[in-house]
Amino acid sequence: MKEMPRSNARRPWLLAATLTAVAAVVSLAIWSIYIDSNRPANDCTTVENLGVQWSAMVALVEAANDRALDTAGSENDSDSVGSQTAMGTKLRATADTVSKPEIKQALLSWASVAEKSAQLQRYLSKHPDTPISEVQSHTQENVILLDQATGSLAQMCPGLPAALAPSKG
Repeated sequence: MKEMPRSNARRPWLLAATLTAVAAVVSLAIWSIYIDSNRPANDCTTVENLGVQWSAMVALVEAANDRALDTAGSENDSDSVGSQTAMGTKLRATADTVSKPEIKQALLSWASVAEKSAQLQRYLSKHPDTPISEVQSHTQENVILLDQATGSLAQMCPGLPAALAPSKG
């Protein structure tokens, strides 16, 4: 039996390895296109779900603030502070799961708003004689940050405004 020259003996393995490499690259390219085309929609679904949760948190905070006003400020606002703190934590954690850097940044801004609001409430509960101008200054900064983050998210995820709308029921 005649032996194949060494160069011909390696050709089937070389061909198989080349075809495998090409198939892997093509598969990765197709998978990358598929992932990239589906991620923004998934990111927006995530943002819209957070919008619903944000709206629920705002309702809880408003209810806690109303109770505090009804009791001349003597009621502990731990529900309000706790819900804002929890929302900030959730937003920060979720920001790490989205694919678009712009969405991540806006979610981190939203988290800062929730956390700063909770910090301000904690501070005010310990320092009730804080000048109103100082409170207004902090609140205004938060409102601007919230408006910018929400506007940015709404541009990228058009379903967000409906998710933020208070539920009727």
